[in-house]
Amino acid sequence: MGTDINRMEKVWNDFCTLVGGGSIPSEREMTLEFELGHAAGTARIAQFLAAKRELDIEIAFILGVLHDYGRIMTGSKKDHARIGSNYVREYLTQSNCFTEDEIEVLVKAVANHSCKDEVGSPFEELIKDADVLDGFLAGRKPKKTESERRLEAVFKEFDLKEMV
Repeated sequence: MGTDINRMEKVWNDFCTLVGGGSIPSEREMTLEFELGHAAGTARIAQFLAAKRELDIEIAFILGVLHDYGRIMTGSKKDHARIGSNYVREYLTQSNCFTEDEIEVLVKAVANHSCKDEVGSPFEELIKDADVLDGFLAGRKPKKTESERRLEAVFKEFDLKEMV
């Protein structure tokens, strides 16, 4: 493999290094194995949704990987979206791989991805939907009405009957 990797590979590699590096809290609400699986699943679902919605699939993948960065860094679900947006801004800025506009899109979407009952930018909506769909596909039924509504809307968007 050459040294010229794309941004998706760089973000994924950096994310895996962070998760495996031991510099994050060992006491966690969610296991690191869960976090890796959820990040990968959400990233791929985000790409699929982005293609359908005519959004940038590279940015969608990166958003899927980074959306729960706050939970990775703190080990807690509490306020993880807002906290994560600060970590994401720092990471993306230091990477020197993203424009200011891309950083703002990603940071805003991370910050607001837990507000499932609010309507935001196209990338905010994309990550909310990808997050809910990944949970559903992993066998976790939505616990909140707004997540159920999002799941139903995604099924409708793809002309699917609800999967049981």
